[in-house]
Amino acid sequence: MFTDLNSLSTWGSIGAAFFAFCTVIVSVCQIKANNRVANASIESQKEMTRLNLTMQFIDKYDSPHIREKRRELAKHLMQEREYGRVNKTGIYIAGVEYVIDILESVGILYQRGWLDNSLVYNSFSYPVMQWWYALEGYIIEGRDAGIAEYYDKFQFLAQTFINREEAQRMMTVESKDKELSEFLQSEIS
Repeated sequence: MFTDLNSLSTWGSIGAAFFAFCTVIVSVCQIKANNRVANASIESQKEMTRLNLTMQFIDKYDSPHIREKRRELAKHLMQEREYGRVNKTGIYIAGVEYVIDILESVGILYQRGWLDNSLVYNSFSYPVMQWWYALEGYIIEGRDAGIAEYYDKFQFLAQTFINREEAQRMMTVESKDKELSEFLQSEIS
């Protein structure tokens, strides 16, 4: 009977060890599942933050104050196009900084991945490209005057959209005088 008790005790220990092993496996699986849920939740929160931040920039770009600055700048640029000369003081007064600052900020956050790429492209690609075509000379002059990174993220954003358009159309995208005039006219009205 002593041998049977030893055998029973051994089998009991083996059973307890197996139960403990199964408990560890189940716990590890549960931890992994919880981590997946937590990571999915974090990714979901990040995506919501990207969407919210993108919508804030869209709202700001379309706000009455910035809309008025865009109108003033477009009006000034249309007058310059008629006379063929860029008036630095006039362009500054016309609100160039307000318009480009928003697009520079969008470019900075877009490059960092903090904005929703599809929504930014859908909402900003056309105006960014057109403002770039209209203001490229002004920005390059600012860089030539000694400000090396003068609105470089605005240029990055414009070039990103131009490259995407070229890839989609499989042709070079250029500023078309008529299209730029139509864009500026739409900003005025």
